[in-house]
Amino acid sequence: MKRVKAYTLIVAWTSPVLLVLTWLMLLTGLGTFKGTLLSRATLGLLRGATAGKLHTVWLPLAVGLLSYLHGILGLQLLLHRWRLIKHKMAWEVGLFVLGAILLLQFLLLYWG
Repeated sequence: MKRVKAYTLIVAWTSPVLLVLTWLMLLTGLGTFKGTLLSRATLGLLRGATAGKLHTVWLPLAVGLLSYLHGILGLQLLLHRWRLIKHKMAWEVGLFVLGAILLLQFLLLYWG
């Protein structure tokens, strides 16, 4: 049960962070095309060039890593709540292996 509490805590903490990062990703994506409007909307905090760098370099990595963590741990929680599934430990290991493969694929595509 300690794992379930840890999974719940991580999923609860990654949810608002993902919301903010996703909003920032959308904002910077639009800001790459409408830089002057973005600069006025953010009171000069973000400009078109800064938005482009954030949108193409750091935000996809942060959003991707947190999304994978949130998704895999959310599936682990769902797995623990289903009573019809037998061999839950095998499914849990399988989900972590799947998560590791998908994360490796994402990182290879990101840095490749």
